[in-house]
Parts: sequence; structure tokens; C-alpha cells
Amino acid sequence: MRDEWTLADGAPPESVETYDEEGVGTAPPAWRTVLTARDPIHVGGGDTVGSDSPRGRMLAQLRSDGKPLIPGSSWKGVFRHRTALILSVCMDEALGLRVVDLLYGAPDRGRGLLWFEDSLLEVSQMLTRTHVAIDRFTGGARDSALYTVEAIPEGATLTLAIGYAGGQMPASVQGLLRVVLKDMNDGLIGVGGHAGRGYGSLEVAADELARAAVDVEGLRALADAHEEEDS
Repeated sequence: MRDEWTLADGAPPESVETYDEEGVGTAPPAWRTVLTARDPIHVGGGDTVGSDSPRGRMLAQLRSDGKPLIPGSSWKGVFRHRTALILSVCMDEALGLRVVDLLYGAPDRGRGLLWFEDSLLEVSQMLTRTHVAIDRFTGGARDSALYTVEAIPEGATLTLAIGYAGGQMPASVQGLLRVVLKDMNDGLIGVGGHAGRGYGSLEVAADELARAAVDVEGLRALADAHEEEDS
């Protein structure tokens, strides 16, 4: 059974897509869409550069082979959190949790049906912005506490690629993901850090937004089918 494979060793069932060592599906993604950065985007790799410059320490953008990227784990976190919120107002709590765990994974069931690729970008020049750190006690600017953020510039385009275990992604799942994208396009959510300082919002193509919908009965049927398969 699928559940036995996700929680233990052994070969997966034929109906389940395999994953590489980083948890990314080995088959081509089931769904791709192109997004445009409306604001700068910063996903930090934990690196800081210098602290003696006039602009303070630099918060470096995460890179792979020298190219800026938004990791699949960042996309998954954004989508999972927003999906849970959307479903909490569209269906009963128990069903919403079942759908979220089915799509994104859970400790008691293993991997979810969705996986997210890293988004690598071709950017000719990165953006840098200098900010003043805020004193957490006074709420005002801290003296001599500048820092600089390295970010993907606004206007940059990137591809969001999402895979679905088993191959073709059901229309009910695509519609739900597009609702998350609609909230992203409306500025309700973003990706990366420093959202309160004008970072992270994205523009989504109009044809994707036109097909955004929550198919409650379709998602219920999907959850029921996998529950029967796992039992």
C-alpha cells in the first residue's frame, strides 16, 4: 500500500511517482506557470557579507551554481499555509486537514502528492537595498544598525513548476493552486522574507487567475479515494 511505502523502505507502487534524494519528483512537473516579480524578492541562504561597510552587513540571496533561486521548500511552505487557510473557510475542518495532508504530506502519512521544483532565475544584475534595523523595545530605528538586502529585482520572471505524484494533476487540485496564486497576485501573500518592507509580491498571468476555483466535491472525492487506497 502507498502508506506503507511512504513510511518505510521498499519499492513504491506503480501508481506513485518516485523522488530523488532531495524529495523532488523525478518525472517532469505536471504544471508550470510563469510569474513576474512585482516587488524585489529575497530568499536568504543564511549568509551575511561584511559588517564594516557603511551599509552594514549584507543579507545574501540564496544561490545555486551562482544563480539566484527560490527553493521548492519555500514554495511548498507558502502554498501549504495558504491552502490550509482557504480550505478552512470552504469546507469542514476535518476534510480540510485531510486534503492538506494528502497534498503536502504529514508525519503520519509521509510524502504528499505535490512536489515543488526550485525556481532558478537568469538575472543580469541583483538589486541591493539598505535598511535600518528596528529596535524591538522602542519600535524606533536602532543607532548605527544598517543592513543591506540582496534581492531578485522587480520585473524578473520565473517559472513555478509543481509535480503531482502519479502523473496528471486533477482539475480540482489545479483550481485550488490557482486560488493560492490569485491571493499571491492580490498581494495577500508573497514569497521570501521582508514582506513588511515591500518584498515578495508576484504577478500571475490572467489566464491562470480566470481558472481559480475551489471544487469542494472534487477534493472530497480525491481524499476519499486515497483514503481507501491507503487502508
